[in-house]
Amino acid sequence: MTREACLKTRYASLYRCLRPEVWEPAAVVADRLLAWSLEHPGTAGLVRSGRVLDEQHFSFRGRSPRAERCCTRAGER
Repeated sequence: MTREACLKTRYASLYRCLRPEVWEPAAVVADRLLAWSLEHPGTAGLVRSGRVLDEQHFSFRGRSPRAERCCTRAGER
């Protein structure tokens, strides 16, 4: 399953470019948020601590393809 993200309703006013309570691929949500923050300089503070999607503001489900790859060594399958 692709990693998905869902904006929590209580934080919807911070992310006007996203719809709350809608599950979408996390990569799509992150791209949309980054593009929006570049167009709206006053929102740059929303992207903090090296992560685009704040774990307090978003719910997540599924696994990251990157997490699956990092756990196997080359040649092991």
